[in-house]
This record gives sequence, structure tokens and C-alpha cells, in this order.
Amino acid sequence: MSNSTLSEKEIKRRRKIWIINILSAVVIVVTIIWGILVFFHINESVYTDDAQVDAHITPINSRISGYIKAIRFDEHQKVHKGDTLVIIDDAEYRILLQNAQATLADAKASKTISQSGIAIASNSTAIANANIDEMRARLDNMELN
Repeated sequence: MSNSTLSEKEIKRRRKIWIINILSAVVIVVTIIWGILVFFHINESVYTDDAQVDAHITPINSRISGYIKAIRFDEHQKVHKGDTLVIIDDAEYRILLQNAQATLADAKASKTISQSGIAIASNSTAIANANIDEMRARLDNMELN
């Protein structure tokens, strides 16, 4: 009986070792698969280094908007304060200037017409006052006669 007990203990021990080996192999395989997936997933993500030298880059703002007619600099060229970098097409601004000048001329003409109307109204008022004075004088003459 002791031989059979030993062999049963040996069988149980071998089964435990076999199960531990299988579980270890499964854990190792899962870890390897996970590592491979993580490695390839990292390569799929986009990574950019946004390094800039702040001392050499200066933002440029335009005072007006419009279409660019000519560019007067080369890429990475050093520029100085006051340099003309681009020329903006001024056709739209010329049209706006002409419209503004026409509106100004129209306003001046309206002013002249209004001033003429004021002068006419003032003369009409003076004539009406003179007529009133004449009628009063006639009335006074008629009352005296």
C-alpha cells in the first residue's frame, strides 16, 4: 500500500506541476501577445515634436485683409522692421474709396440743395411778413377813412 500511496502522491504532484506549467505558459503567451499589441499600437499613434526656437520666430499681423498680389521675401530670409513683405491687391479698396467719394459728393450736393431750400423758405417768410404788414397798413387806412 505504501508503494501505491507514493505513486498516487507522485501523480498528484506531477499533475500540480503540469497545471502550474500550463498556467505559466498561458500567462507567458498572453504577456507576449499583449506586449506585441502594445508595441505595434504605439507605432500606429502619431507623435510630433513641436520644438521651436522662440527667439527666431516672430508672428506677423496684417492691419488689413485682402488677396496677396506679390510676395517680397524668401522662406527663412532674415527681415527687418519696416520691410515690405507682401503687397495686397488694392482693387477692392480703390472701389471702396470711389464709393466713399461719390457718397461725399452726394452729401455735399444735398447740403447745397438744403441750403437753397432754407434760403427760399427764408425769402418766402420775408415776403409773407411784408404782405402781412401791407395788409395791416391797408386795414389801418380803411379804418381812418
